[in-house]
Amino acid sequence: SDVFPGVGRFLLRVTMTEDQFFAEAQGAYMKLIHLMEPDEAKATILALAPRCDDVLTAALLTGDSWRERLYGLVLACHKDIAYLFPGVVRGFLDVRGISSVPAASVLSIAICDFGCPCPSEQFADANLEALDGEFGWCIACIQHDLGLTAPPSPRSGPNYDQSYAKHRELYRSLCRPE
Repeated sequence: SDVFPGVGRFLLRVTMTEDQFFAEAQGAYMKLIHLMEPDEAKATILALAPRCDDVLTAALLTGDSWRERLYGLVLACHKDIAYLFPGVVRGFLDVRGISSVPAASVLSIAICDFGCPCPSEQFADANLEALDGEFGWCIACIQHDLGLTAPPSPRSGPNYDQSYAKHRELYRSLCRPE
């Protein structure tokens, strides 16, 4: 970090680009798929958070692949899940594989714990069969959290075998109190 000359020890905050973020995160997203070493992944990503503005976070949330979306979910929870909620919704509804279960857990946290509006009309238009039915299973998990349905079966996603409950616990731990 650069120091402003003659102004003491104030640091100049430089916003990262998406490419810089990926280079410095060094594949931490791999540890967020099935939550292998999630504390290490969190530490890596959160160390970069001060240099990630809301524009970068929103871009990651709605990126072209699941990799940037996983990074965006961690940053959104850490920064301000309610403020970044529109990006979470857009990213979730634009299905990108292995990020669906983590995105559903973050969406549930935003709705249930932070009072964000449930996009139920958009759920009605979604392709529930996407990812071999995993996307519909994700919506069922959110609906269960809202008290609208019984718990979905199986307990992990039918396509990638990710645990919704474990993802919800991880991402909730990143959120700041309301």
